[in-house]
Amino acid sequence: NEALSRSNRELDSFAYMASHDLKEPLRGIHNYATFLKEDYADQLQGEGLVFLEGLTSLSSRMSVLLDSLLAYSRLNNQT
Repeated sequence: NEALSRSNRELDSFAYMASHDLKEPLRGIHNYATFLKEDYADQLQGEGLVFLEGLTSLSSRMSVLLDSLLAYSRLNNQT
């Protein structure tokens, strides 16, 4: 039981660190895509704008997933 508890704590700790560490580069990707869209949307052809929309949408979704993982990790660390 102790080995299982220790393993669960290590897994929770890893989930916390991974979700926290992945958020910074993801924010950068999202911000760059947003800046490109804001500054160059009028110069992009249809497909380029669609790709930027997809990039911002997917990075937002990934951020929500990482927030959920972070919340789950914090919840488990409180008990």
